[in-house]
Amino acid sequence: MKRSFTPIILISTVVLCFCSISSRAQIASISDVRNEIFYAEFDLQKSIQLINDINSLDLTDPIVKAYTGATELLVAKYSWNPISKISFLRKGLGKVNKAVISDSENIEIRFLRFYIQNSLPRYLGLSDDLAIDKKVIIAQLGDLPNLGLTRDIISYINQYMIDSGQCTIQELKEIDNAFAHLQLEGS
Repeated sequence: MKRSFTPIILISTVVLCFCSISSRAQIASISDVRNEIFYAEFDLQKSIQLINDINSLDLTDPIVKAYTGATELLVAKYSWNPISKISFLRKGLGKVNKAVISDSENIEIRFLRFYIQNSLPRYLGLSDDLAIDKKVIIAQLGDLPNLGLTRDIISYINQYMIDSGQCTIQELKEIDNAFAHLQLEGS
């Protein structure tokens, strides 16, 4: 009896593996990475797979480095092992910080770090760059359309900055003015 089930189990396993491989989106560019990060639901396995996919891109590019770090932070978020959490947290933040050093005026990299640091518990003491990142982001909001970001992602950045709890009333006005101007240009 056990022999008759073995081929069925083997065939089922092969079919399931093939379906999961063929249904997974391929990462070929930074746009694909953005879409995965901003639009996908994550768990530990998907986060690890995204790291592996990103590793096929140019890891010397600061934006790729920043998204690699952000993805490692997703692994930290979904990992149940405290040692793994700390390890991926340090590695991810290290990569994002190196990306900022490599391209300090890149608003997208600055936003990733701002988002990450704003999401971390304050007691970790890892949110030291919020003020400087916020300053760079607000000063360069007009450059967002030049980065190849979708309207959805630009709107998300706008809304996140407003909802972050990190902006003064004056900064909120600057954000509103910048995005109103961007919407008029895009019409």
